[in-house]
Amino acid sequence: MSRRLSAQFRRWARWYPASWRADSGAAMLGTYLDVAEEEGRDRLTVPEKAALVTGGLAARLDTVIPSRVREAVALIMVPLLGVYGLVVGLVFEWAPWAATARSNWLAPVAGRAGQEVLSFGPFLSPTIIVAGLCVLAWLASLAGPEWLYRGALGATVVVGLVLAVTAHLGHVEIGGWEGLHVDFGGFTYLRALPVLFPAVLALLALPGARPRPARVLIGAVLWAASLYPAAKLSGGWSIHDFLSGAAPVTDSLFFLVVVGSNVAWGAAVLGLFAGLVLTFARRRGLAAVIVLATLPWAVYAPGPIPWRDDALALGPLVLGYGAAIGVAIVGSSRRWKAPASARSDEAVGP
Repeated sequence: MSRRLSAQFRRWARWYPASWRADSGAAMLGTYLDVAEEEGRDRLTVPEKAALVTGGLAARLDTVIPSRVREAVALIMVPLLGVYGLVVGLVFEWAPWAATARSNWLAPVAGRAGQEVLSFGPFLSPTIIVAGLCVLAWLASLAGPEWLYRGALGATVVVGLVLAVTAHLGHVEIGGWEGLHVDFGGFTYLRALPVLFPAVLALLALPGARPRPARVLIGAVLWAASLYPAAKLSGGWSIHDFLSGAAPVTDSLFFLVVVGSNVAWGAAVLGLFAGLVLTFARRRGLAAVIVLATLPWAVYAPGPIPWRDDALALGPLVLGYGAAIGVAIVGSSRRWKAPASARSDEAVGP
């Protein structure tokens, strides 16, 4: 009986790193054998196999990004997902209070392009689907079941990436900067970067433990409070103009009005610099949290920044995040080659 289960265990335990199997595999096998003997069976159950797969993947992820770092990153990303989804969904995609102003603005734009500017029902574009998934993931983190929380995050990643790719491949520019930017299916404001941003947020939140509801609420309030000073720093149209309908309401302008490309680029550069300083100060866990938390802003850094050259601006970001990934891989390799007694989960603190 024990021989068959042991053979099964060795096959399924390959999901774990070899170093983990050497340290803890025998103890885990003993537990499985004891439970199987009590239940009178000689095979692993389906839930046990699933636990070995998920546990093994988590252990391999721990070799690169420790669990406490992933938990801290999720605590930052999930509240931002909720705020982003609410702002983009209500203010930029729907905005029923500004429906007349939007129609009046879209009509001459469509006339200049010589074609109809499509809408997505009462919304501007399919970006509303991503915004809705963001809000769903945020609400599920507060009061929903675990499967709904994880499912909404995963769906945000998939749908965001699909829309970003289709928008990028379907982009057509008519009349230069002052003309019309038409994207996939004729949805003028389905742009790649705005839907890629929440996909990265959800992707970073997915591996971490589900944050506590109280912390998610506090984080959402802090993110919402930061939008006004961010808009001031961005120097674009005022939030009041968008809320009142005095200016065109578009999801692609979220990063020009609320968080401009210059603010996103600056946040990414500051995050890399802080990560470098903290790494030298032997606060590698906190450094990893800051670098990962600023990665979504780096994704948007290619947006229009009037005062800089693309290559000059993107070079430090590509090199910086590339170096951070390299350091994480090298550090994890050394960590798992060390003796088990010297190995511990990297803390966010000192």
